[in-house]
Amino acid sequence: MINTKIQQRQIRHDRKSRLGEMVGLGEAEDEWDNLIEKESGRTVTPLSGSWMAASQHELYKVNHRLVAEGRKNAARIERYMGVIDEEIALKKQETSAKATSKRARQRRRARERRNAEELGRFEEDINLERPAPT
Repeated sequence: MINTKIQQRQIRHDRKSRLGEMVGLGEAEDEWDNLIEKESGRTVTPLSGSWMAASQHELYKVNHRLVAEGRKNAARIERYMGVIDEEIALKKQETSAKATSKRARQRRRARERRNAEELGRFEEDINLERPAPT
C-alpha cells in the first residue's frame, strides 16, 4: 500500500512537471494562433478557448491533488505520532512498574534474610539456655 502511494505521488509529480512544460508550449501556441488570426483574419482558436488555459487547468488539478494528499499525509503522521507517544508512555509506565516490583522483591528478600538471621540467633539463644541433654 505504501509503495502504491509513493508510486502514485511520483506519477503526479512527473505529470506536474510535464504540464508545466505544456503550459509554456500552450502559451507559444496561443501566440502563434493570434499571429495567424491577425494575418489571415480566420479564427484558429481551439475549442477549449486557449492551449495554455487547458494545460493550466490540468496543472491546477494535479497541484490540488498533491496538496490534498499532503494534508492527508500530515493528518496520518499526526495519528501515528499519537500512537507512538502513547506507546512511549506505556513503556515508561511498564518500566517504572517493573522497577518498583523489583525493588519490592529486593526489600522482601532482605527482610526475609534478616528475619531468618534473627530467627537463627533466637534459636541459638534458646539452645544456650537449655541444658545439654545427658
